[in-house]
Amino acid sequence: MKILHINTSLGRGGTAVAVVNISKSITRLGHDSLVLNSETKPNAESKHLWIGGNKIRHWLNVLSYRCFGQEGFFNHGLWLHWLESIKDYDVIHLHNVHGYYMPMEVLEKILSRPCVWTLHDFWIATGGPGTPLDSESEKSPLTRIFPKANFEYPVEWWDRSAARKRKLQELIRVYRPAVVSPSNCSKEIVGQLGCYIDNFKVIPHGIYDASEKLDAKSRIKARDELGLPSNVHVFIFVSANVDNQDKGFDIFLRALERLPSPHKWVAIVAGDHYFKSLSMMKEARLSNIYFIGRKSNKEIRNYFRGCDTYVTPTLSESYGLTVVEALAEGAKVVCTDLPVLREITVGKALFFEKRNINVLRDILAARIESTVDPENIQNSNEIRARYSMENMGKAYLNLYNEVISRKT
Repeated sequence: MKILHINTSLGRGGTAVAVVNISKSITRLGHDSLVLNSETKPNAESKHLWIGGNKIRHWLNVLSYRCFGQEGFFNHGLWLHWLESIKDYDVIHLHNVHGYYMPMEVLEKILSRPCVWTLHDFWIATGGPGTPLDSESEKSPLTRIFPKANFEYPVEWWDRSAARKRKLQELIRVYRPAVVSPSNCSKEIVGQLGCYIDNFKVIPHGIYDASEKLDAKSRIKARDELGLPSNVHVFIFVSANVDNQDKGFDIFLRALERLPSPHKWVAIVAGDHYFKSLSMMKEARLSNIYFIGRKSNKEIRNYFRGCDTYVTPTLSESYGLTVVEALAEGAKVVCTDLPVLREITVGKALFFEKRNINVLRDILAARIESTVDPENIQNSNEIRARYSMENMGKAYLNLYNEVISRKT
């Protein structure tokens, strides 16, 4: 069987990691599985595919979408070329394809083939921003004008989301792709947003080999390799876009400000776009917070393995891949009490009410005084088994066979 995955990029972010893992899991089961993306050029080591283009074309697409609501207008010729190659694949597996990358007529042609669509966000049900409609991101006129200032990706100056949503629902009704959500909570949100899908499956993201186990020595080794101090508690905050208000760095910072005994802890902040967050940290006069910038997925997992506590005060989440990764690497997780995070952590995290800085401070203060918890290693191995790539790959293969038989 030949499967082609289509995603906007293979760069940073949880979706890119999930897409690569899904493709790998299918390849390990003996099938051809490749990823076609719109942003990242292939190199000598990678086997993924790239539709072509450059940054100028990208920003022209951004402009045409924001001004006229046209999806991937300047990519139209590139996609026509790829539509011919797509015919060679048994199944097309869509991921994030919206906004600045794929014209709607191209999407329709792809949906006419045996097709699976994994929802990593809620664009299919909103017709606009990928985050849910109750997202607490900024919505000022300024953030709608400047591309880098708005986190509701993709965004347009004149809101055409209602019309786009109707078009998407019509395409789903006519072509009936198999739609997948990584969690029951995400599936429920899609329904609450008014998107009816009759062939809707839940397949959790698999990120580990079930045979891989964690032990205490590997955590000590990671801490030494990273040069993390052994005599203080290490917190870590991770986001592809640290300044994204939905990720809650400001909440984390305010909680850290109120902690007693600053000499007993350090905080690591990993991710891009942290200018605003760095300024807030300097204003808070906290000298034990370290911004380390963007790291590879492998490096982030090593930081999770070496740290004591991963903190994510996120306000809105479609899945929460980093939460699963942190648990799998033996870190204690402190996170916002969101239904989806309750689901994916299966109760193995410490929760606090959204935006409740005082409760978060109390939890962090207790974590500083805590001793090493052997339960974390047991939790880690349970999470690895639950979110295995093998289980995910088998579930997707069954679904591929189902959509092929339905189209023939």
